[in-house]
Amino acid sequence: MQADIATTGFCCMSRLAGFLLVGTLVLGSWPVLADSAETLPGGVLRFRVRPMHVTFTDRWNEQGRAEPVTADIDDTVLDNTVFEDLAVLERVYNMPDGTLSAGRSHVRSRVTLQVLGFALEYGLTSRLTVAAILPYVGASNELTDLRLDPGNIGRNPGDGRISTEDAEYLPLNHDKDPTTTFLNPLRRDDVRQILRDDFEYRWLDDSSARSIGDLEVGAKYRFEPVGLWASSVQLGMRAPTGKVADPDDLLAVGIGSGAFAFQGAFQNDLIPISGLRFNITPSYTWQLPQKREMRVPTRHDRPITTPDQREEIWLNLGDVIVLDTSVAYTPVEGLTVFSRYAYVHELEDEVEGSLGLSYEALETLTDGRNHLVEGGITYSTVPLMMRGAFPVPLDLTLSFERAVAGRNRAFVTNLLALDMAVYFEVFQ
Repeated sequence: MQADIATTGFCCMSRLAGFLLVGTLVLGSWPVLADSAETLPGGVLRFRVRPMHVTFTDRWNEQGRAEPVTADIDDTVLDNTVFEDLAVLERVYNMPDGTLSAGRSHVRSRVTLQVLGFALEYGLTSRLTVAAILPYVGASNELTDLRLDPGNIGRNPGDGRISTEDAEYLPLNHDKDPTTTFLNPLRRDDVRQILRDDFEYRWLDDSSARSIGDLEVGAKYRFEPVGLWASSVQLGMRAPTGKVADPDDLLAVGIGSGAFAFQGAFQNDLIPISGLRFNITPSYTWQLPQKREMRVPTRHDRPITTPDQREEIWLNLGDVIVLDTSVAYTPVEGLTVFSRYAYVHELEDEVEGSLGLSYEALETLTDGRNHLVEGGITYSTVPLMMRGAFPVPLDLTLSFERAVAGRNRAFVTNLLALDMAVYFEVFQ
């Protein structure tokens, strides 16, 4: 029996960490003094730690409206469009199509990412900075609601004239013979057991994982300023050191993207007056194909599959285009406030396999789009240190980011971050 009492939308969960972190943890894009074209002075090393707390319960649908990440199966009648074997049972008992159901599902969940990002940046010259970034990620998916309103089928008790070989599940009024046992409707745990025993999924419950994320390295080169304008170009590479989602865990959250990727960005600053900076940064992330074992559903909104639909496929995650704009203002020495808007567009995934399965189901609605807004404040002790009034040069940034619009199952995220950076002079 094909049981679909689980969260859909999580077929793309293995891409979640990459979608959040690409363009967020890439070299130079952490928002100390907001994004800028600046590079470190030659011989200066900057060590940065950035704790981040990300949560979401919703996603954007095709029309751009927010809906629960479980929208495909929340408040859903589990009839023969979900449990295909019910159609056979309806024919055996001469029932109209769609008569039988296991009940109505109620499923909601909350995803939380706890990210601790570490970065080392070094100024090879006053115009060229190199860096490495490695996050440690704790990911959890917590069921906030998992209920099943009773339907009109029950488990076969194997009594009277109905043998256990006839059918595993029966209509509640399967037989008027008084010698047969009255059937009870399926319960929530009955459906969970179907998923585990018949479909070889892990028990449907809260899911969590912890590991390092994807490693990123890169370089940033600043051009000679022209009047009020300053520009820099940055190139980076991501290595898939993070753990991808377990295909046998319906609520698994992927920590890594599973793919090598290359990124290019062009940062541009306009500084009309001292203390005011406007920035615009387009970037492009090219994600390379990967081999990954996944379950291939028959439809994009029906993620439950039988074990024979598991295959090692070629998965080419869609490239990511980001347009990032920000404005930063320093009203007093050492204190900067900033705001930021980013448009993130991930192109559609491409999937290939050799078993003739419905690979397009893994491609549908993977071209996610998100509009992000962020605000924050930075305090820097560097001016005080330059005057000898403070012993340690450091920056502290507190920021909050939220997705305010989007489409195609991009997640409605809330991100709270504290960025801490300390500077050292080395090799002088």
